[in-house]
Amino acid sequence: MDEPKTIKLDLSDCKYFMELHQRIKETFHLPDYYGCNWSAFHDMLRGEIDAQYIEVYGEHTLPVQWQDQIAILHDILEYTVQERLQLGETFG
Repeated sequence: MDEPKTIKLDLSDCKYFMELHQRIKETFHLPDYYGCNWSAFHDMLRGEIDAQYIEVYGEHTLPVQWQDQIAILHDILEYTVQERLQLGETFG
């Protein structure tokens, strides 16, 4: 049986918000047309990502002002877990 694919997103010490999306783009190997916004990230998770697990690191190093944005990231990941479970897929 194949080992489940895990993507490890390291957000440690991002200084600029677009750097955060650039790390997402690089980590998930997203195409050049990735829109660098949360809607585009959600769309990519639904169609372009074949991982079963996503681990996020370094959130504690991000600016306090980004708390709302990190909450959105968590919401998108949780929503995607629920979507995939309804389709009988593993994702977490």
